[in-house]
Amino acid sequence: MEIAPNLAWSKWNFALMSARAGDRVSTLKIIGELKQVSPPNNTAVMIGTLYADLGDKDQAFAWLNKAYENRDWMLTKIHVEPWIDNIGSDPRLADLVRRMGLNP
Repeated sequence: MEIAPNLAWSKWNFALMSARAGDRVSTLKIIGELKQVSPPNNTAVMIGTLYADLGDKDQAFAWLNKAYENRDWMLTKIHVEPWIDNIGSDPRLADLVRRMGLNP
């Protein structure tokens, strides 16, 4: 974060660590910052995965579906990455993967 504090990737990685450490306040603060990124390169997937880590499945899928609508390339890895551990068994993930034409 010190090297590239305004880079969305840096914010996302820091927020992933915060979420997994149980720091909901810091994670939500960074989600708010990511929502302001313009252009929103990959931020819908980033925000969705952060909400997934926080256990907020409805928000996670709202943002992942937004990424799907935007044809975000980062979404193509969603079914094999550990970012979605908290939502892996949710039928909405299987539906999203199916709509993308990926093998579960």
